[in-house]
Amino acid sequence: MVDTPVSAQGQPPCYGSQVHNERVAGQVRYPFEPRSTARLLAGQFWAVPLSDGRYACGRVLHVPGKADPEPSLYLNTRIFLAGLMDWSSSGPPDSEAIAGCAILAQGRLHVAAISDTASVILGQRDLKLDGLTGLQEVSHRGGGTVWLYQGGQRLRPATTDECRTLPVMSIWGRRVIQLLAEARFRTPLRPWRRLLRPVDLHARDQPRLQNTERPRSARLN
Repeated sequence: MVDTPVSAQGQPPCYGSQVHNERVAGQVRYPFEPRSTARLLAGQFWAVPLSDGRYACGRVLHVPGKADPEPSLYLNTRIFLAGLMDWSSSGPPDSEAIAGCAILAQGRLHVAAISDTASVILGQRDLKLDGLTGLQEVSHRGGGTVWLYQGGQRLRPATTDECRTLPVMSIWGRRVIQLLAEARFRTPLRPWRRLLRPVDLHARDQPRLQNTERPRSARLN
């Protein structure tokens, strides 16, 4: 895990002409809230808020396009391949802060998962700068041709051993990336805070309440 302070430069730079999936995108202005995959580019990132007030980082790994082989693993134009980075900090991610960070997990994700946590696309850092190609997974377990994928790129039919040992490409629910980040990065409660849970306080006070309670016969008189 890389725990990095927030960059002093603030807002990440904008990128003009970007090449992705053999297509050229026009100028992209950050930040923006994606409503579809039309403005998404590989390498873009967003903040994943944690319950302890810190942040993890989500990343766009692949955006499906016409050049993708059939049958497509993406159900509509609002689903892309997302990754959770091995990064957390007290502030949102930027291009410099996430440099050199690895991918912890990946899954196909709906763009609404970003806005569900009040997040936006903050910027873009080319995946090639850090040698990121996505994780190796298989399309499914059995029935027909099982394909080997590296991130969003289909490589070849998977071998018998790969079919057996590699994970299957998953579809994430809209809160999954946040749950994964919580499990990985959330700061646990300090010991003294665990001792002050309401159930413990109630149990501590219960004998005192029982001792001061008047007998039923006395109340009736």
